[in-house]
Amino acid sequence: MHLWMNWRFTNIHYYYYYDTYIQFWKHNDQSKTIQHLNGHMKTNSKHDFYYNIKNSYNMENYLCTLNKDESGALSKFRLSAHKLEIEKGRYCKPFIPRNERLCENCNLQLVEDEKHFLLYCPFYDNSRQQYLSPFIKPNITDSIQLNILINNVESIVNVGSFVLHAFKKRGI
Repeated sequence: MHLWMNWRFTNIHYYYYYDTYIQFWKHNDQSKTIQHLNGHMKTNSKHDFYYNIKNSYNMENYLCTLNKDESGALSKFRLSAHKLEIEKGRYCKPFIPRNERLCENCNLQLVEDEKHFLLYCPFYDNSRQQYLSPFIKPNITDSIQLNILINNVESIVNVGSFVLHAFKKRGI
């Protein structure tokens, strides 16, 4: 494999993302930008998941930690740029109400959103067991569990692998 194609061999991607991030903050008033982003995310249901997992505005560690395929899949997942029913139903004609965008991969009759995909859907039980079981904690809220998985340096490699594997399993 050519050296430039080996994501883990070089930090070139890290420097690209870091430089882009620094340039963004140099040319924008940080407080106004954060205030605008928070306001937009609070009022737009498309950003519910991202708003709930985004704790700070900094470059995400997974961009430097995961390989290209895993970081791409995890980015799509985090940004709701995927083909789960929660997003597909948003663009259907006729429009499908949010509470009717049910998972087609299981019989739980739940909305197929990021939480259902990551934590509950039985279709991914084997993958969840393989990649996420060390990080899934009993007796905590879904919100805390999602934050443990998505924002924890120790779990992010496994979450990236899970998302990539699950996307492949469903043909995304």
